[in-house]
Amino acid sequence: MLVENFSPISFKSYPIPFTDIINLDFSRPIAGEVTITIFDSKGIPVFESEVTDPKESITLEFPQGLPDGIYVIKIQGFGVMESKRVVNH
Repeated sequence: MLVENFSPISFKSYPIPFTDIINLDFSRPIAGEVTITIFDSKGIPVFESEVTDPKESITLEFPQGLPDGIYVIKIQGFGVMESKRVVNH
């Protein structure tokens, strides 16, 4: 049995508040596929993207017209599973 040793990967997002673009910086490079999902305040997904090998950072563009408010961004996949609140303005 192969046991893989992963140190947790965290991320920071900016700018805060974001408009239609948000940048994500990871605590270490990611070599694999991750799913990035944005949920509105009711827990309904409003954006989802699968990204392969994002390395240390990624920039995401959201559909225009996303209402202002608080959202939760969830990143799940290769060595990472973390959620953070972000604000859209």
